Amino acid sequence: MKTLNIPRWLAIGMALCIAWCVILAVDLIPQLRGDFGWRWPYAVPDWPRLLPAMISVAIYIVVANRLQRAWAIRCWSFAGAAIIPVACLSLLGDPFYLLVTRTLSGLANGTHLAGTQITDLGQTLRNWPQIMETYLQPGAHFMLSGHIALSPPALPVFYYLLNNIAAAVPAISNPLGMALRPLQCQNFGIMDYSNAQLSTAWFGALMPVWAGLTVFPLYRAGGKLAAIWWPLIPSLAMFTPMWNTFYPLLAILGYLAFNKALREWETRRTRAIVLVLIAGILTSLATFANISIVPFIAFLDLYVFFFLLQKYLSKTVSLRQMLTSGIVIGLIFSLGVLSIWLLYYAVSGIDPISMLMSILSRHLPQDRPYLPWIYLHLYDLALFTGLPVVFVALARIFVAARHMLRRDSKTDGPKPDPLLTSSAFGVEY
Repeated sequence: MKTLNIPRWLAIGMALCIAWCVILAVDLIPQLRGDFGWRWPYAVPDWPRLLPAMISVAIYIVVANRLQRAWAIRCWSFAGAAIIPVACLSLLGDPFYLLVTRTLSGLANGTHLAGTQITDLGQTLRNWPQIMETYLQPGAHFMLSGHIALSPPALPVFYYLLNNIAAAVPAISNPLGMALRPLQCQNFGIMDYSNAQLSTAWFGALMPVWAGLTVFPLYRAGGKLAAIWWPLIPSLAMFTPMWNTFYPLLAILGYLAFNKALREWETRRTRAIVLVLIAGILTSLATFANISIVPFIAFLDLYVFFFLLQKYLSKTVSLRQMLTSGIVIGLIFSLGVLSIWLLYYAVSGIDPISMLMSILSRHLPQDRPYLPWIYLHLYDLALFTGLPVVFVALARIFVAARHMLRRDSKTDGPKPDPLLTSSAFGVEY
């Protein structure tokens, strides 16, 4: 009979995570749910409604643990990423109703709402900083949306274009739109939507499927463990069907392109430059959808720094080569990151700095102290990513740092770590 040989540090970490979850579950320390002006609400669940989530997670884990073939792991992880968040919605009510309502809601989302309000695309792009403010003004729209008041125009424009495509195929959009009307018949504003506009809410309702696609590039980056862990990331279930669950797909694709470029920088320079540009463009697209993705730029910059630093410490490259490569890669990546924003500037005349200042002018004035929440946001980040993943990822960072500082270490740069990879891309919430 096989016995698990669990390292002591891992056993201690697992015990601490379990204890922390129990404390949260019984609300022993309310401050663990937040403080300083914001606290996540506490409610005892309707236990029978937990059954779909518990059963789906249990089946997923049991089957995933037995899979060996790559295609089976990827497909099962994709199925888990699409189904488990929907099963978790059963705790709150009818999952399909919640998926549709959250997509259409201004409070929970706002992107579909803003897309239906666009009548002149050119004028909207030119006046977006002013339009954002109107979503905080009662009466300007039939729903308020704090999210749109803090976001660039990418997602509303996406839904605007999707609405126009749907309007061109009424044979498809009419039945799809009519199928959703009974779910929102009490909302006169939504009832005024055309069938084409209402039909595009299906895209948002299917967000668990789009978010589940992340497992395919994630498997390439971190292997079996990273892909299997992805459906178990708490934020994936908590924030479905928000676009936040889709951003990791763009992030992991950008990371893969960047990682490939770094490993081919000395041997296939032209290809590497193109890959760095692709990584930058993907990051640019993500930030143009939501500025909360900006820290991902720093993540990739740090990855380049440590990659080149390890090559220097292992005497694979000289100090001059390390600095020159870092500067060139940084400039190319910056060009890619600015690409969508510069295109927007060419079309609208609004520069990235003005857009950012407009957003921050509404984001920074809050009804809670700023400094404590610098740390509380990191705490939220750990909870939403999953405490076990974060604990193991931090431990692996410590081990990787020790390995990197060994000057006799001969390596082609840091290797992707499964749990570290899943952690890095599971926190885009």
